[in-house]
Amino acid sequence: MPGDSPLTSTRGPGSPHPVVSPISGTVASLSSVPHPVFAVGAMGPGLAVVPDPDVEIVEVQSPIDGVVTRLHPNLFVVSAVSDDDQDNSRSAMDILIHIGIDTGQLDGQGFSTVVEKHSRVRAGTPVVIYAPKELGRMGFDPIVVMTVMGHDDSRVHYAVIPGEPCESGQDMFRVE
Repeated sequence: MPGDSPLTSTRGPGSPHPVVSPISGTVASLSSVPHPVFAVGAMGPGLAVVPDPDVEIVEVQSPIDGVVTRLHPNLFVVSAVSDDDQDNSRSAMDILIHIGIDTGQLDGQGFSTVVEKHSRVRAGTPVVIYAPKELGRMGFDPIVVMTVMGHDDSRVHYAVIPGEPCESGQDMFRVE
């Protein structure tokens, strides 16, 4: 279950870090994301999730155990750090979660953060709550993008296929 494992960076060298889906929906490849920075993989390899169309409010959860090192209403970064890294400076992996396309211009409208920057979280911990249907009504794509910053695709092993449904907390990929 999400949140039952130790912090991911306590795994031995070469052990894969599991990354779980931050929301339920339909898996999408980064190449299908309607933003060129994500579509070409400039932010790193990963996947996206299209939220279920009938859901009004969605909790976007941490995809890994770690520390929230960056937090804005429409995006956050969770860094895998060990328990003895008191200042959170030695990240083994950084996962960027970007909620919606071009949603930064909304100045937080339709989003609510539920943790603070520098909070330690477990995979499955809610970080942001958002309203995907409201975003769609305003003309914004509500897709949730998840990338592994600073890694190349050869270190990512995918557990799902674009186009298939996924549940929040389901394994999406593993990072070596």
